[in-house]
Amino acid sequence: GKFKMYDSALGDQGSAPGPTVTMDELVERDISGAAVCNSGPMAEKHSVSSFATQDFTVHDAESGVALGEATANRLKFSTDIGNAIGTLQVDTYVISQAGKAGNGEEEWSFAAGDMKWNVVFNSWNFCTNGAFLDLKVTVSGLEGAEKAADGLKVTFGNTSLVLARKVELDGDLQEMPEGYPSVNIQGGAVGIVFRFPRFESNATYDPGFMNDDVAAEDGPDAVEGDGAGANTTTEAHLGTNNTAMLDAAVWPQASMWPAVAASLPSGAPGLEPA
Repeated sequence: GKFKMYDSALGDQGSAPGPTVTMDELVERDISGAAVCNSGPMAEKHSVSSFATQDFTVHDAESGVALGEATANRLKFSTDIGNAIGTLQVDTYVISQAGKAGNGEEEWSFAAGDMKWNVVFNSWNFCTNGAFLDLKVTVSGLEGAEKAADGLKVTFGNTSLVLARKVELDGDLQEMPEGYPSVNIQGGAVGIVFRFPRFESNATYDPGFMNDDVAAEDGPDAVEGDGAGANTTTEAHLGTNNTAMLDAAVWPQASMWPAVAASLPSGAPGLEPA
């Protein structure tokens, strides 16, 4: 599973430049960091070595979704891990109305056109000695990535990836273990490992992409203005290459605003073919 942030005025999701987020690997680990329940039939493994073979469900696109103080267009996709081991869901949001959003303690001011995404485990049956879930993702597609000193912000030109230190576990916020999220930059690719401590029913983590060229505080006026291109529009469809896309056209001051493409190996019932 992967999704891409790009300027739709520069091309489609295949040709336009922009960062792509790819889910690489999921591993359950014990308190020492060793992989556990990682052998036997695939349906019994508490790990995913490659999401390329995972079957995803694409949910219907939604508009006008409240996200903290902001409003957004949302596209969700999810996949079941093994035989009733757990479910991983990724929620992607294109901001349509500016405002602050985050986990309640760590928040950022998002402008119209920025993109936020949540990683959600709706369930997970841990092994007896399972202590953590490690999800590895790679952000690629743009050169010149620079990591902030605290490791919670990665900048690609005029675009920043912002990361929270805390994760929500069963409704309560808790810091990730020391050293996480782990960020490793190699050329134009940024490898990130999110470590989820053991939970009973669900866990949520919420990073985001922000365009640094336009102040978020200017978003509401721009969205509500009457100039050409000022109104946010949303289109969702399933492309011929089996790609579900949520496309946002936003206010005219922006030189680069994102659309979101979630590239998935399965169909998306209810989404109109391109």
